[in-house]
Amino acid sequence: MTIRLSVVGEWTSDSSIQKCEICEVKFNFGRRRHHCRYCGGIFCASCSSFFVKLQKLHVNKRRRVCRKCFEFL
Repeated sequence: MTIRLSVVGEWTSDSSIQKCEICEVKFNFGRRRHHCRYCGGIFCASCSSFFVKLQKLHVNKRRRVCRKCFEFL
């Protein structure tokens, strides 16, 4: 997975991704898609269970990020 180095303006479309971009588990009714607020990718809850404050969003609230972006940040 390539990490985009800034907060994205566009997220990956839900319908274009059928499995987590990190662990490749398939999404279904019980396993929801989650967008990383940093790279815009789609991940399962386990691979996007990290929350950080993103300065570029100018919001004093922690946002969900994927494991790869969390390690990068």
